[in-house]
Amino acid sequence: MAFTYLIGRVGNKPEMKYTTNGKQFFVFRVADAIDKVFVKDEDPIDQWFDCIVFAKDDRDGANFATTVASGCLVSLRGVLTQKKPYTGADGVRRLEYQLKVEHWRVLVPAQRKEKAAGGDQTLPEQKPKPDAPQQPQQPQQPQQGSVAPDDDDLPF
Repeated sequence: MAFTYLIGRVGNKPEMKYTTNGKQFFVFRVADAIDKVFVKDEDPIDQWFDCIVFAKDDRDGANFATTVASGCLVSLRGVLTQKKPYTGADGVRRLEYQLKVEHWRVLVPAQRKEKAAGGDQTLPEQKPKPDAPQQPQQPQQPQQGSVAPDDDDLPF
């Protein structure tokens, strides 16, 4: 089986769905850009991938739902399949692909944005108040799916 590795930004909040058998899964889109080194155009070309993640159990689904958000940078490994070709409104025939994700990891979490009088503002991460009891800090591990990759499986 050939695996595809994809690093990109999540374009929409993952939508939770269920199969007819009651198995939980999530659908979302991930954007990647083809660099101008590979394309003669001046601007990079955005490409979008439809992704699907099946939760291994309720805990895995809850972990995915609370960790992956629109705008976060993710690393995905899975099987790429071609969906049914279609003709767009402009008459151009298009192909779509779907990545069935076997393993995922959040590389950079999404930044929170809140509306303010001056427009959208990105807020810094919240720090604990000085009078709050300090809890011992543990090293931060990137959030990932329940299947841990072997170092030998990584393409780099």
